[in-house]
Amino acid sequence: MLQSKEKNFVSCVIYLHDEGERIREFLGLVCGVMRENFEKYEIVCVDDGCVDDTVEQVREIVSYGKYYPLGDRGFAHGRGSWYGQADHAKLGMTGYMEVCNRECLLIPQCETLGALEHIEEIAALEGVDGIFIGPFDLSIAMGIPGQFDQQAFREALVRIRNACQRAGKFCMIYCPSVAAAQARVKEGFLHPTVSTSYSYFLNALNQAASEVLEG
Repeated sequence: MLQSKEKNFVSCVIYLHDEGERIREFLGLVCGVMRENFEKYEIVCVDDGCVDDTVEQVREIVSYGKYYPLGDRGFAHGRGSWYGQADHAKLGMTGYMEVCNRECLLIPQCETLGALEHIEEIAALEGVDGIFIGPFDLSIAMGIPGQFDQQAFREALVRIRNACQRAGKFCMIYCPSVAAAQARVKEGFLHPTVSTSYSYFLNALNQAASEVLEG
């Protein structure tokens, strides 16, 4: 019996700092694991102050994550397509590659000055599906940690959002709460994330513990 893949969307965030010598092999392994186990996923590569050729390596690796005509990923019906038995694998080569290119998202994260300075170029890259904003680290990189109401920071967010809109790409942003996400949506950020999985888990545990003690 073929094992079905996880249907929930999964994000894999990888922080990179001067990993030029190992990044190709490492991301190759990560892509393989994600592709084999998840129907829809994204791999977010964060430039953590690299001074070597890591960024250029990632730029090249983008081509490996997409099939023709967007990239150079090798064609095969592996376990990820149930060895050719999944519905999208029965659409012929062209149909199969179109579905994979559409469903496998490559979303760089913008939280450094380097990414901000080149955001229009990055967002416009063919094969990049969107940008994920890390507001906390971006504010730190700008020298105004946590000062999200500063004019410079608000202008940076607008610049990133506009770059994504012009390129027709997703613009995602981390929000610590539902209220913060609602506020971002009103500002035009239509793809916010809310809190973190471990925060939800800890809140549920604390709630359960409180109910047990109160009972």
